[in-house]
Amino acid sequence: LKPADTSANFLVVRLEQVGKSPLQKTVFFCEPKNLTLPDNTVIPEIKVVSGGFAIQMKSAKLAKNVWLRLRDGEGFFEDNYFDLLPGQQKTVICKTQLSFEEFKQKLLISSLVDSY
Repeated sequence: LKPADTSANFLVVRLEQVGKSPLQKTVFFCEPKNLTLPDNTVIPEIKVVSGGFAIQMKSAKLAKNVWLRLRDGEGFFEDNYFDLLPGQQKTVICKTQLSFEEFKQKLLISSLVDSY
C-alpha cells in the first residue's frame, strides 16, 4: 500500500449506543493550515422558528471550520465554527430580531478554504 496523503485525508469515528445520542469525532492528520481543501459551497435552507431562524446546511465536500455571522446585524448562533462532512446535514439556530428578508441578506457563511 502507498502512504496516504495526510493533507487530503481524514478519519471519522462514530459510536452509537441504543438509547443515547451518537458520539462522533473527526481526526485530521495534519495542521489545518496544511490541509488540501476542495473548493466548496455550503448550501443553506432557512426556516423561521420561535425567536429567530433555523439554518439547515449541507455540503457535497468537506467544509472545514464553517463560520456563521451576520453582516451589520445582531444575533446569537447556538453553534458556530464546526466541520461539515460530505453529505452531512447540520441545523443551527440563530436567535435574532431581524425579519426573514433581512436575515437572508445579512447571513454570511464561510469556511477555512475561503480564508485563502
